[in-house]
Amino acid sequence: MTPRNIRQADLNLLIALNVLMEERNVTRAADRLDLTQSAASRMLGRLRATFDDPLFVRTSRGLTPTKRALDLAGPLREYLAGLEKLLLERGDFDPATAQRRFRIAAIDYVQATCLHRWLRNYRIKRRKLISRSVNLRWRASAIWMAVSSICY
Repeated sequence: MTPRNIRQADLNLLIALNVLMEERNVTRAADRLDLTQSAASRMLGRLRATFDDPLFVRTSRGLTPTKRALDLAGPLREYLAGLEKLLLERGDFDPATAQRRFRIAAIDYVQATCLHRWLRNYRIKRRKLISRSVNLRWRASAIWMAVSSICY
C-alpha cells in the first residue's frame, strides 16, 4: 500500500473490497453496493492502485483473489464489523440515570386519563426527566405535528 494519510483514503473502498471478496464478481458486487457495474469496476481500479496489487485475477469462474487480497480479507472483515458495531451500538437506556428531554403530544382525553399520572409517578422515581406535554386539538393536530419538533 502506498503511504497515505487516513484522511486521504476513501474508506468506502474497503467496503467495496469486502463485498468483492464475498461475491467474486463485479456485477453482483455492484448490485449489493447499489452502484453501476462501471462504478464498481472503477472502485476496483482504485483499490488496485491503493494496495499496489491486482487483488483479483479474472478466471472462467469469476474473480480469484490474489494472495494479498486473501491476506487482507480477515483483518478487513474484523475492521468493518468493529466499525459497524461502533456506529450502530447504542448504550442501554437506564431511566434512573437518563438525562433526556421528552415532548409528548396528546389529546385532552389521554392527558386527563393517563399521561399526567404516568408523568407524576415517573418524575417521583426519576428526578432527571424533563417532559412537556402539549395539548392537541383534533383538527389542529395534523398541522401542528407537521411543523413541530415532535419525534415519532
